[in-house]
Amino acid sequence: MKEYLAPFLVIPLVIGSVNNIDPDLKPKRKVDSIERTMINPVISLPINKRNKLNLEKRTLTINNKQSEHSYKKVLEDITQKREKFNIDYEESTPKERKEVIRKSRDYLINTLTKKVFPYWYGTPWSFNGHTEQPKNGSIACGFFVGTILRDIGFNIDRIRLGIQPSEYIIKNLTDENNIERFSNKSVENVVNKIKVRGKGIYIVGLDFHTGFIFYDGKTKPKFVHSSYYEPFSVVSENIDSDNPLRDSRYRVIGKIFNETMLKKWIKGEKFQIYHDYFKKK
Repeated sequence: MKEYLAPFLVIPLVIGSVNNIDPDLKPKRKVDSIERTMINPVISLPINKRNKLNLEKRTLTINNKQSEHSYKKVLEDITQKREKFNIDYEESTPKERKEVIRKSRDYLINTLTKKVFPYWYGTPWSFNGHTEQPKNGSIACGFFVGTILRDIGFNIDRIRLGIQPSEYIIKNLTDENNIERFSNKSVENVVNKIKVRGKGIYIVGLDFHTGFIFYDGKTKPKFVHSSYYEPFSVVSENIDSDNPLRDSRYRVIGKIFNETMLKKWIKGEKFQIYHDYFKKK
């Protein structure tokens, strides 16, 4: 089935107190003259002149066919493993099923961080990019999140999810008990809360950006995202380095891979987009 992209509309709306920030406290890398908040689609970020210049100059230098073949094999292995988990789950007692859930979570975190993410590093960012292959075309931040989740076996519409405002993305994947919000707080507050929540995978929503956070319980949390900051590509970097997460004034984090989400993954159940900004009222 073909995928269709919704029109990229710029809709100036307000949420909370984000737009009432002192101008001197706003992010250093203000994008043109347009202010956006979490309520706006994360893919509607305009390209500033420097971004556009760098994107025009950048070229790809890797063997795409070899990369696509290897990546496809990784995804096939994930599918086989998911099917094995499904068999184990169906044949288990209620107590044993909790262990299957735990093992599936460990497997997804390990596979995502060590096998899937690395293939995408260096893939160019663009605000409407929607490639399905690492390093072959460009990808926007929201589509990066949706594509990664689809690729590791979640039955989800990557396009419909990817065009949502980043807070909506999070709310579609986890429940309110796993969500934390920060307004005009330092990045250290985010790091401390992640440490309290514990190791795992998080999705983060920002003023006009989204991505993953990985915390292994030992080292500093990593921000994995398709970045509109240099080098204008998919990167993994410290959460407090020079990136949109550090500069954002509104942040939402949602810890994923909870029991409900993992049961759907194991069974291959469809993820419904209940929080849909573009759905007609």
